[in-house]
Amino acid sequence: MRKDEIQKYIELVYSQTSLQQKIEDLNERKIEAAKKAKLNPDDLETKKIMSLKNEKVRKAIVDYITKNNSSRFIKLIADQQLFWSMQEKLMKPLEDDDDGAKLMSISEKSQDLLERIEKNYKALFEEQELQEEGKKVVRMISHEERLKSVTKSTA
Repeated sequence: MRKDEIQKYIELVYSQTSLQQKIEDLNERKIEAAKKAKLNPDDLETKKIMSLKNEKVRKAIVDYITKNNSSRFIKLIADQQLFWSMQEKLMKPLEDDDDGAKLMSISEKSQDLLERIEKNYKALFEEQELQEEGKKVVRMISHEERLKSVTKSTA
């Protein structure tokens, strides 16, 4: 596993502008990013990277996220990771009645978290789409038309 493959994986999964962000499901996004970065998603080391159990790569991910993304996007990624960690706990068999109560609490909290993720995902990417659309409109207007518009609004 080469350093450039891991860096490519990090960029694909954790960049706000990555086309992979169209895949809302974080686990699916990680699998597709691993394939595109030429990492085998079934390989034990790749699985450790995808589950954030490789400490060196996890630190590189956190560093990349904080340097390259908006706070809202960082929160979205963290919430998605927390959601999947909670789901892993919910998928384990019950040991006793106490486990059932704990798992019900996790289930309820994960539902609230899922709603927050969906809301933030929608807000973040709709906002981004609107900004991109606005940039296209501004580019289509000629320099003279923009000057006329500014002159009219200041008059």
